[in-house]
Amino acid sequence: MRTLYTSGDFRRLEEAAAEELRALRDDDPVSEVIVVAGSNLLRSHLRNRLSAMLGGLFNVRFLTLPDLLPLVDEWSEAGLRNPLDPLAARVLLDELAGGEVPECFSEVAVTGGFSSALLSTFTDLAEGGCGAAEARAIIESGDPALRSDRVLGVLELFARYREMVESEGGDLHTSFSRAASFAAGALRDCAVFAYGFYDLNELQYRLLTAAMKAGPAAVFIPWREDTSYRFARPLIERLHEEGFTHVPLEDGPVGRAETGLFNAPDTVEEAREVVRRIIEMREAGGPRFGATAILPWSKSDWPPLREALEEAGIPWYSRIGSYKAADPVRTAAARLLDVLCGDGGRNELVDLLISSPIAVRGGVVSGTDPFALWVRLSAGEGMRGEDGWDAENERLIEKIRRHEEKEGDIGDVRRSEILASAIKAVSLIERARAAFGECGDWSGFSAVLAGAIGGLFEGESAQDAAAAVSQLAGLDEISSSCDAGRFRRIAAAALEGGAESEGSFGGDGVNVILARKARGLQFDVTFMTGLREGSVPGRIRQDPFIKDPEREAISKVTDGGVRLSLKGGRLSESAMIFAMACSSASSRLVCSWPRLETGGNREYLPTSSLRFVPGLPAGPSARADAADRIPLRGRPEGMEVPLGEADYDFLMSGRRLGKTIHYPSSIFFRMGTSLVRSRWGTRRFTPYDGVFESPEALAEIDAAMAEKSWNLSATTLQSWANCPFAFLVERLIGIESVEEPESCLLYT
Repeated sequence: MRTLYTSGDFRRLEEAAAEELRALRDDDPVSEVIVVAGSNLLRSHLRNRLSAMLGGLFNVRFLTLPDLLPLVDEWSEAGLRNPLDPLAARVLLDELAGGEVPECFSEVAVTGGFSSALLSTFTDLAEGGCGAAEARAIIESGDPALRSDRVLGVLELFARYREMVESEGGDLHTSFSRAASFAAGALRDCAVFAYGFYDLNELQYRLLTAAMKAGPAAVFIPWREDTSYRFARPLIERLHEEGFTHVPLEDGPVGRAETGLFNAPDTVEEAREVVRRIIEMREAGGPRFGATAILPWSKSDWPPLREALEEAGIPWYSRIGSYKAADPVRTAAARLLDVLCGDGGRNELVDLLISSPIAVRGGVVSGTDPFALWVRLSAGEGMRGEDGWDAENERLIEKIRRHEEKEGDIGDVRRSEILASAIKAVSLIERARAAFGECGDWSGFSAVLAGAIGGLFEGESAQDAAAAVSQLAGLDEISSSCDAGRFRRIAAAALEGGAESEGSFGGDGVNVILARKARGLQFDVTFMTGLREGSVPGRIRQDPFIKDPEREAISKVTDGGVRLSLKGGRLSESAMIFAMACSSASSRLVCSWPRLETGGNREYLPTSSLRFVPGLPAGPSARADAADRIPLRGRPEGMEVPLGEADYDFLMSGRRLGKTIHYPSSIFFRMGTSLVRSRWGTRRFTPYDGVFESPEALAEIDAAMAEKSWNLSATTLQSWANCPFAFLVERLIGIESVEEPESCLLYT
C-alpha cells in the first residue's frame, strides 16, 4: 500500500511515521526500511525522534536523496560512475561560453556573469529531466511560444554542454537519471518512506517514485488548507495521480507556542538582544541551549549573531558559514588570488598585508607589526609598484639603513630588520605575479598559487587551502588551456568550499540554522531574526534565458517529460518556508527585525510575512505597535524611554566621530536640526528635492508645459526619480559644474 500523509504540524507527521514503522515491525520484525529525509539535519532529527517514540530502531536506514545513489548502485550493479566534479563541469561551461555562441548572445558572452547565468539555467533544465536529445527535440518542435532566438540559442548551448558532460562520464544529474531506471528492482524488498518534502524537481521525483514502486511506501508532506502552504499542492496532486492514498492528518492546536515580537536599532543590537533573552530564559530555569534555535533568514545575519554568542560565552551549532568564511587563511588566499590576477596596484596588496594572517619570516620578531610598518613607510615614500616592488623595496630599505647609520643608536631593534619579513612577503607575491603571467594551463596556475599560499601562511589551514588549489591541476584532463581569468573564477570557488559545521546539532549549544534549512525540525524555543521587508520574502527574478511562460510551453511540448520549476512560484515557497520555520517552536516563538541598517539611517519595515505568525495582530500597524522597541545601548544618561530614530541618528554620528556626545540645549541648534529633519526626515519628496507643492506653482508649471509643448520622455522621468533636486538644478535651472583649471591641465 502506498499512502500520502499531510499535516501542517510536524509532530503529527512524526507520529504517523512512527505508526507506519510499528505496523511494519508487527508484520516482519527484521524487514528493511529506508527513510528518505529532505535534508541532513532533518534526517538526524527524525532518527532521534522516531527512536525515542519506538524505544529504538532496527534495520532502518535514514538517508537523503543523494545517499540513495550509491545504495541503488550497490544493490543493482547499475554501474553508476563517480559523477564529474562540479568544478570540472564549470570548466566545461566556461569553455563553451568562451567559444562559438549563437549570435543573439555574442555581445553578452564576453561579460563575466554570462557563464554563471548559463549555469543556473542549465541546472534547471537538467533537474527538469532535460538532456541533449530532449533539448534538440524541443528546438525542432517549432512551437510558437519557443521561437525566440534567446530560447533556441540557450537550448542549443545546453545540448552541446550536456554532450560535453556525458563524454567525460556524466555528472550528478546523469547519476540521478540512471539510478531511477534501477531503483525499483534494487529496492523491491524494502519499505520506503519519504519525509519532509514539499517540492521535488523532475529527477528527484523520478528516483523517489521508482524506489517506491515495489514495496510498501509512505510519503509525509507538510501541508494544510492555508495560503501559506499552497506551494506543496502540485506535489500532493501529482502523487495522488500516481496512486497514493491521501490521508490528511488533523493539525495540533494552532498557536500553541507563545509568541513574542521586538525590533532593535540594527542587526548588531538585534543579535545582542536575542542572546540576552536566551541567557535570561536559561537563568530562569528555561530550556537548555540545545533545545533553543536561532533561525536567521539571511547568511548576512550570522556574523553579528556569532559575535554576540562568543561574547556571552554560549556554545552553538551552525552550518551557515562556508569554509572560507570560517577560515581566515582561505579568506586571505582569496585576496592573494585577486592580487595575483590584478594589475599589481598598491590597494589590493595593502589590503592583503594588513588583513591577512601572514607568517612573520625572515625578520626580527618585535612588538611592531612589520606589515603595518611597511604600509606606513612605503606610503610616505609614494611607492605604488610602478617600477616593480622589488626595486622600490630595495630603495626603501637602503634609505632606512642610511638613516639608521646617521642616527647611530636607535634602540634594540632596527626598522630595517623589522621590515625584512614584510619585504620578503612582498617579494614572494611579486614573483608569483610574474609566474602567473607565464602560465597557460591549470597545473601551472595551481602550482604557483599553492606555492604562494605555503610561502605566506603556516599551519594546517594553510596546508588545506594549498591542497584545495593543488587539486585544480587535474582539470588539465578536461581542458588543456587556461587563462588567468578562468583560473581566478574556478580557484575562488575551490577556496570558497561548502558549508562547514561548527558544534553538534542538538547538543549542548544553541542551534543557529538558516530558516529555509529548518523545515521539520522542532525546538522548545525559536528566535527568527532579520525579518525585514525586502529580505523576507526576498526578490523573485525571472530566469534571463527561459521565462516562466516558456517553461510551461516546454512542459507542454514534451508532454510533461521535461518539467522546469517556475520562478514566479518561489514567492509561495518563501511563504511556506516562513510558516514551517514558525512551526518549529513548541513553547515559545520570538520574531525580530532591525529598524535601521548598521551604520546608516535607512529605516526598515517589518516583513508582511509576519501575518502568518499565530498570535500576532492581523494588521501591519498593530503588529509594529505590539513589538518591543529595543533602545540603543549607551543611550544618554537620564533617558528612561526607548530612543527615537532622531536620537539614534545623533548617537550614531557621535559613534562615528569617536567622541562622547551631549544633547545641546541651544535654540539655534534645535532650529537647525528642525530644518535638516524637514529635508531628510520624510519618505516623500519635498521642496528641498525640487518638488513643487503649492497649488499656484503647480498651476504655473501646468500652463508653461501646455504653452511650450514640453514633453517628458521616460529617460527624463527616470532622471527626476533618481534625484529630483539634481533634475531641478541641472535640467530646469541649467546649472553646470565648472571644472577647475588645474584639473584640466593635470588630466590633459
